[in-house]
Amino acid sequence: MSKSLFCIVILLLFLSGCRSLDVGETQPDFVSSGKVSLKTPNQARSGRFSWEEYRADANGVHYVLEVWGPLGQGRTRLAGTDEFLEIIQNGKILAQGESQLLMLEHLGWSVPLDVLSAWIKGAPHPDTPFDEMATEPGARLFNQARWQVTLSRFEGVHPTRISAVRGTLKVLLVSRPGRNQ
Repeated sequence: MSKSLFCIVILLLFLSGCRSLDVGETQPDFVSSGKVSLKTPNQARSGRFSWEEYRADANGVHYVLEVWGPLGQGRTRLAGTDEFLEIIQNGKILAQGESQLLMLEHLGWSVPLDVLSAWIKGAPHPDTPFDEMATEPGARLFNQARWQVTLSRFEGVHPTRISAVRGTLKVLLVSRPGRNQ
C-alpha cells in the first residue's frame, strides 16, 4: 500500500470515528411529531410540530420544539431548557432568554415548555403541582401550571391527542405516539 493511500485510509477511519461520536451525542432521547392548533381571541393558527428531548445535564432537560405552517411556512424553532429559550426563525436567532416572556413577546402566545414534555408522554409533570380531575374513559384530565389539560386517544402510554386551555388560549396537539430513542 502506498504511503498516500495509507494516510487517506487512516484519515477516513479517524473522520468516521469522530462522526459516529457526534451522531451519538446529538440523538434525541424522546421524539414526537404531529399537528398543532393554537387559538386565541385574535388569531387561529394550525400547522405541524416536532418535539425532541435530550437527556438532562447540569442545565436540565434540553428540548427542541419546531412549529410550521403549510409548505413549511413560518417555521419557528424553540430550543432550550426549563430556564433558557432560544427562538429561531428562518435560520436566525430571533431572541434568547426566559421562555414564557420571549414566546409572548415574539410569537404572541406561550405554552409551558417546562411541563409539555410530561404531557406529551402522557402524564402531569411530576415536579409541578397538579389537580387530577374526573377521569373519562380513555382520557386523563388535570390542571397544572394554570392549564386545564386533557390527554386522550392513548396508544400504549402515550396520548395522541393533547388539549390544553389557559384563559383564552387553546392548544391542541394531535400526534403520532411519542417514542424513546
